[in-house]
Amino acid sequence: MKRLAFLLALICAAILLGTVYAQAPVQLDKLQRADGAQVVPDTFLRSWDPITIFFDHDQGPAHGGPEDAPERIVSMQPAVPGAWQWLGPRALQFRPADAWKPLQRVVITSEGRSARLIPLLPTPVSTSPLDQPQGMRAWRCWGLGRVRHLFDFHVRIPLLE
Repeated sequence: MKRLAFLLALICAAILLGTVYAQAPVQLDKLQRADGAQVVPDTFLRSWDPITIFFDHDQGPAHGGPEDAPERIVSMQPAVPGAWQWLGPRALQFRPADAWKPLQRVVITSEGRSARLIPLLPTPVSTSPLDQPQGMRAWRCWGLGRVRHLFDFHVRIPLLE
């Protein structure tokens, strides 16, 4: 009889405990940023990379859509033609109309925070020494003192510093 009473008490406790947990579900699908707006990527841009800004609170429409007045939320220096699009209420994305100009720094400012982005150089048209074993033999004898990259546009040397 004691075993039956103990078993019933255990079952009642399990049911009661299950009801308590069912009343207060843990919300795992809502991300809360504590550090304000975050710009991604944070340093370098490839030719056609978009820029995405993640906010710590709702700023845009719940289901996303175009942003016709981005200057109320974000500034970009220098101004680049392109489109601003809400991916959700907390994510705003910029897609450039043309490829980013290599080494032309872009500064994104939102909610008092700034991110300085640098578009990378594209793949060189040719390199010297050649990317082949026979092209490297002579350089190994003299020591590799110089590598030359040829691009399809003029690269201003001061921008590399």
